[in-house]
Amino acid sequence: MTAICGKRTGATFRAWAVEKNGTLVAVGGVVYGKPLIIGFSRIAAGAEMKPQTVWRLTRKLWNNVMALGHPVIYAIADPDLPTAPAFLERLGFKHIESDVRGEIYEWQTP
Repeated sequence: MTAICGKRTGATFRAWAVEKNGTLVAVGGVVYGKPLIIGFSRIAAGAEMKPQTVWRLTRKLWNNVMALGHPVIYAIADPDLPTAPAFLERLGFKHIESDVRGEIYEWQTP
């Protein structure tokens, strides 16, 4: 986790890692915060992936997350990534509020 995110989470989480040619290039999953479950993903700096590859890997990851059976998952759009809000919405997240943490999104079991 620290190889991609640069820090320890200090929380319990379930994550999946993606390797390319033996190198860790991405990680994603859920953090079990109290009382919220927060989805996360991160692509390593310098990891060169086509947008189609990123989307395919994201869909596989999201299928794993949905299989965990959590009724509600939250996410904060990365403020340094202009496409983050649209990406979250494409996954089915809905914008619920803006605050000092950023743009907050919620996903609920259909």
